[in-house]
Order: sequence, then structure tokens, then C-alpha cells
Amino acid sequence: MNNNNKKFIQSLTATMLLIALIVPASLHSSVISSSEEAFALKYDKTQVTSVLNGCGNGEFPLSVLCQNLDSEVQGNENAMNIIGLQTSNVGQPTGSVLKVTKIVLCLEDVVCPTPSDFTLSVSGNNPSPSSFPGSAQGTFVRLDPGMYSVSERSLSNPPGLTLQTSFSPGCNGTIGSGDSLSCTIVNQYTIFECGPIQNLSDNEGSSLFSQIAVSGNNVYVVWADNITPTGTIDLFFRKITDGGTTFGPTQNLMENTPGDSVGQPQVAVSGNNVYVVWDNGNPGDGEKILLRKSIDAGMTFGPVVELSDPFPETFTAPQVIASGNNVYVAWDSGTNVFFTRSIDAGANFEPVSIGDEAGGNSVKLAASGNNVALVWQSAGGGQPGDIDALFAISTDGGATFGPVMNLNEALGGRNTNPHVVLSGNNVYVVWEHDIGKADIVFTRSTDAGASFDPVKILSQDTPDSFEPQIATIGSNVYVIWGGEDAFFSRSTDAGASFEPVKNLSNNGGDFTHGGLRIGVSNNDVYVVWVDDSLGNESVFLARSTDAGASFNPVKNVSEDIEESLSPNIAVSGNNLFVVWQSSSDIFYSRCT
Repeated sequence: MNNNNKKFIQSLTATMLLIALIVPASLHSSVISSSEEAFALKYDKTQVTSVLNGCGNGEFPLSVLCQNLDSEVQGNENAMNIIGLQTSNVGQPTGSVLKVTKIVLCLEDVVCPTPSDFTLSVSGNNPSPSSFPGSAQGTFVRLDPGMYSVSERSLSNPPGLTLQTSFSPGCNGTIGSGDSLSCTIVNQYTIFECGPIQNLSDNEGSSLFSQIAVSGNNVYVVWADNITPTGTIDLFFRKITDGGTTFGPTQNLMENTPGDSVGQPQVAVSGNNVYVVWDNGNPGDGEKILLRKSIDAGMTFGPVVELSDPFPETFTAPQVIASGNNVYVAWDSGTNVFFTRSIDAGANFEPVSIGDEAGGNSVKLAASGNNVALVWQSAGGGQPGDIDALFAISTDGGATFGPVMNLNEALGGRNTNPHVVLSGNNVYVVWEHDIGKADIVFTRSTDAGASFDPVKILSQDTPDSFEPQIATIGSNVYVIWGGEDAFFSRSTDAGASFEPVKNLSNNGGDFTHGGLRIGVSNNDVYVVWVDDSLGNESVFLARSTDAGASFNPVKNVSEDIEESLSPNIAVSGNNLFVVWQSSSDIFYSRCT
């Protein structure tokens, strides 16, 4: 035997002994820890069994030995004979390999999760392993050819931080026989901050009724303003691009004649289509519901369209939702509720009857798939002064509505300010119920509004409660309301039960009515309100990154801008966009 063969056998024997001593059974797995070791998973497992039991068959974590062994064997006929390998077996690909790398980027002096805190999963044809801790060095997964995708289990964000997650193109697709592909998942943690504040109106007039919407990287804001010397109130629009950081010019969408006024504008977005609706008043002609549409992401707008024709009443408080090519608009006259829809992206609208019992006001609108729901309040049929919370739903995209339902029939009293959200066939409704004490009550339907569960009182242990708001995502339902403070409660079982109430403000200030808003994106929950705990009305924000289980410290969004009122919000990913009224101007801030 020559010296080279002796060295090879000695090295092999020593390595096998070392592995037998140091590799516990608990580590038996087919995970590899180095990019050099992808070789071992790309070749038939049986080819090395006679050399080193376990190197290729997954009995323990594979080491660089597997590749070094191949390098020794190649071209060395004596060594191959000694270890029993057949030349025809070496180098024949029978599998495919995906390298999955997890990277976490974090600020200095901030404690963030490590890659191994994340559990990664691979779906596809026989992935091995299919689930494993993240690794910055990468984990190799063997797959049979076909479609695959990589995902990770979400973690709660550290307090005060924002998480942005990106998956490289190789994290899903198709892998072929013998392919070696890579997937990289990057989690970047940044400090959650708001600002800088921007004055959007910045004129000598009085600006009010601001509303906001977001789609992709574009933010859209509308408001009413009496900037003109004639005393009219006009409708203004401003687009903010680059994720809410670059401000476009202000556009006047409705230049009214003297005496005319704009009230309560709303904005909705679907793709590049932007819809602005408002009630427009004229002393001699009453108030009408008007609409203007942009098909180029707010660069230009088409002509004014009257939606309230042919209804012969005075109208106010429009609501609008856009979803694909469907546009839904609802409003009331103070005594009746009206609805119209477009199924061709606003080119045409058709009025839809809600039924003979659609009397009332304060209408709110929600849509999900083909379900379109309305809630409103109306004079009750019980004791004098009673007010009912009413509901109607369409299950055919707003073409027709079912019968009007009284949601509070067993309660009596005053039932006001209802709000509704939809999630598939689940319907969730909250409203104020006052029969000596003002409470927030909740009901749900799990059959697209055909029937409703008994009403739950959510504010049982809080003082008089007002102005509920509601949001939902997945099986989570979030309800907020005001009173002496800003309160929050959540359900994690689709409204079947609710957790104890959280006091989000708890600062000794007086809660200011008209300022509560809630927004949700994945596990992030944003609650905004107004109170005077700093001596004047300010806009505050509480943010949760764990689906409402806990909240980070409260932020003052409006900073030192005095008398900040009437905030509205829009949420996109990890970004929150806030507008509010202060000192007769409209202000804006981006929190990220």
C-alpha cells in the first residue's frame, strides 16, 4: 500500500471515530450547515454508505467530510476499491437543493430577535427538512423537482420597533432535477417614529373635514376649504407619492359659486382609480351627492357627476368604498338612507332600493367580496325617544338588499352611532346603547347577515362610553371607544368572546369626541384619539405589534401643534398616515 492510500485510510478512520464520539442522537437530521456541503444532498445517498454510515443518509448532521471524501476518491482507484465505491455512481444527480438563509438587520444598542428565533418552513415535493430554525449561514433543503415556497412564522416585534420583511425571488417557484437554488429572507428592524409634520393646506382660509386613503406608494388627501374671497367652501385634493414623502400640488376639485359649500368629503382608491365624493350645498337647491373620478392615480380628474339624482331630497354624509371595478356609495337625508353602485369603475351608477324601512341617518358602509352591508340609526318603535340600530345586507355585490333588520330589538333604549365591518361571511357590528348608562354593544353574524348572535356589552366595567369604532383581520376583531379615556378590547375567535378591556390613554386628560380611529395591517394595530392631557387637544397614537395583545408607549403625533382635532388615518404595511385639523389648516404626518 502506498503512502497516499495509508494517509487516506488513517484520516477516514479517525474522522469516523471522532463523529461517533461527538455527534449525539438528538442531532440526527439532514440539515447541512455550510455551503460547501450541498454536494452531499445532490447525490444518491447509497453511494457513500459503505464508506461512512450516515454521511449521506441523514443519520447525523452532515459535515464537510462528505465533500472532502469525494475529492479524495475522485481519480484514486485504489481508494475507491478499498471503500467499496463504484465509479458509475459518483456524481450522478438524483435530487435538488434549496439553500435558505435568514438575515436579521437591527440598529445598534437595540435588542432584536436572532435568525434562529424564527421558524422557517418549506412546502413542495418531499422537502427535507420541511421546518427548521433560521440560520445566517444558510440551511440546505433537499426537494424533489416541482413547485415550492418558503415561509416563516411571525414573531412579535420588540417594543417601539417596526419590522420590514423581504423574500428574495428564489423563495418560491419551481426547482428542477439537480438544481441548486437559494432563498434569502431579510428582516429589518427600525425605530417606529412619526414625522415630520406637513401643513397640507397652508392658506388663509379655514380648512376642515380632512380624509385620507392610501394605495401602494401613493397617499391621497381631501378636505374642504373657504380659501376663496367669495365665502364659498371648495373641495381640495392633494397627492403624496414615494410612500407618503413627496408632496404634489393642491388641486381644487370643486370651485363653487358664492353661497355654495362642500361638506364631509370622502376618498376611496382601487389601483389607479381615485374616487372623491362629497355633499355639495346650495341655498336654493339643497344638498347633492357629487363624485369626481381620476383614472391616472390622481393626476387629473374627470367631470363632476351627481349621484343623488333622481332622489328628491337634501343629502349629507356620503360613504364610499372601491373594490376592483365596483364602487359603492351610501348617504342619508336625515330621515332616509340611500345607496348607489357602479360595476364599471365609476363610468355608470345605478340607484338601488334598500326597502321601505330604510328611514334614518348616520349610515355606515362595509364591503367584502360580494357582500355589501349598511347600518344606520332610526327612530325606534318602542318608548318615546327610543332609537334603533338597523342593518341591511346585499350578497350579490349591491344589486339587491335583503330585509332591514333591527339589531337591538331585545334592548330598547337609544341605539346610536352604529359601525359595521365584514370578513367573508362574518358580519360584526358595534354601536352605543343608552338606557341610563351609555355602553358599547356588539353583535355578530356568521351566516352573511341571515341571523345575529345575542348582543354583548363590551364596556360593562367602564364609565359612560361613546363613539365606537371596529376593525377586523382574519379571526381577530378589534373594538375601540371613548369615555373618560380611550378604551380597547379584542376578540381572537371571530367575535365569539372578548378579552378584558384595555385603557390605552389613562392619562387624566379629557377625551375629545370625534377623534377615535383604528387601523390594522397584519399583526400591527393602530389606535388614534384626541385628548387634552397636555393642556390642549393633541392627537395621540397607541400601536400594537402583536395583534393587540399589548401596546407600545403612547406617541404624541401632533407634537406641539395646538388644538389638533378630527384625525383620520390610513394604513399600508408598516406605515401609518395621519391627517388632522388644527388652527384652520390640515396637517399630515407619516409614522413608520
